[in-house]
Amino acid sequence: MTGSYPWLGGDTGRLLTPVAGGGGAVLKAPGGVASPVALTHPALSRLWRCPEPGCESFGPGRAAGQPPPRMRAGVPTCARHEHRLADGGPRPPAVTLAVRVDGVVRCRVAVTAGVPVTVGRDPADEGCVRLGPWLTGDALLRVSRSHLVVSLGPSGVEVRDTSTNGTVIRGAHGDVKLERGDTYVLGDTDVVELHSGVELARASRWRSGGAVEPRSVMSDAPTISIRRI
Repeated sequence: MTGSYPWLGGDTGRLLTPVAGGGGAVLKAPGGVASPVALTHPALSRLWRCPEPGCESFGPGRAAGQPPPRMRAGVPTCARHEHRLADGGPRPPAVTLAVRVDGVVRCRVAVTAGVPVTVGRDPADEGCVRLGPWLTGDALLRVSRSHLVVSLGPSGVEVRDTSTNGTVIRGAHGDVKLERGDTYVLGDTDVVELHSGVELARASRWRSGGAVEPRSVMSDAPTISIRRI
């Protein structure tokens, strides 16, 4: 079995991670062995719209982190409402970031091109990341209500400081301090520190630990009720 499918055993382990590949996503083991299973269905490169008003999966407010549609006889269908989905155009580029508080990954959020995300203690923006429930002690005072804005543009992931106490970028070549209004293009391994122990980085930097962002595709998975006789 491992001779034909080396990613199932050996030194690579059994954890497969979806990564970008030619024509779509491919599953790759920690050791770098890619599986031959390529998720190349054309439906995954499009945005979809459900006719049901306020659909949490395919509504107008779900451009980022939209789950894969259910395919019924080759037709994209909403798994929540069983409606045929309308094509909403090409799926925009997106980068997944992770928020870590006190060493635990608390949430993951997809930042989509053209849709900035505000991160802070209690920002008022729609689609923001609220850190307040996970902050304690001095962090509650030092992390601003709207601390920074993250966007995805032609240069990559850009961080703009909107805080009172500033932000620190911890990179391979040293630390960079951001004050209100300063911007910084995030490197692949850079970590954004809002306060000691309150961090933001690309999701690939922290591969384990913590809860997945609540509006992940797993929230759209069908469930089965089991009753014991």
